[in-house]
Amino acid sequence: MGRESYIKFLWSSTNSHGVHSPFVFAFISQCLYARKAGLTLKEHYTLKRTAIYKNIELLYRILSYFRFSKVMVFADEQAVISDVLRQTAEDDKMKIWFFSPLAPVPGGVDAVYISYKDMATTLTTFEDRLSNIHNNTVYIIDNLRLSPEMEEAWTSIKHHPKVTVTIDTYRMGIVFFRREQNKQHFTVRLSKSILLNAVLGLRNLYGLLH
Repeated sequence: MGRESYIKFLWSSTNSHGVHSPFVFAFISQCLYARKAGLTLKEHYTLKRTAIYKNIELLYRILSYFRFSKVMVFADEQAVISDVLRQTAEDDKMKIWFFSPLAPVPGGVDAVYISYKDMATTLTTFEDRLSNIHNNTVYIIDNLRLSPEMEEAWTSIKHHPKVTVTIDTYRMGIVFFRREQNKQHFTVRLSKSILLNAVLGLRNLYGLLH
């Protein structure tokens, strides 16, 4: 993930105002752009120097927004992520149950977090867990732009026949399987910079005039 890649992402991105789906607009504005941080001050201090800090922060925002309880985590840092999410959920009076892939999840899994660094493992994990999803299951895919092959993996996921809506936040991709949604793909910047929004707004205006 380099500067050129991020600039390219920003150039094609939008914020909540560029989204016309009520479901996606509410998710972006009330979850991704929520002011309240998901982690406690202690958790911020413990994790802020680790590579997974921002991942857990965003992951918990999503779980908290939907009030999910049945979760699967597949990552090199699986134990750390699960422990922090469990403790944070308890602090927020929310119970999260972490399930193993060795047995079916009763009623289907609510959320699946996948954080691997290669295409094959990412896609295999994605496919293997589809037997446990329900209509409102959410997948969170990390490392979208770690390498060209991971970008290819994300493209494959977006075009999967069971996927209806995806949101690309640059580092992480969010995947929905809601049958009532039209198939759509959104590129959403997490930055709420007024200057950045103004510059990209002028870009959109230029595009409309030419």
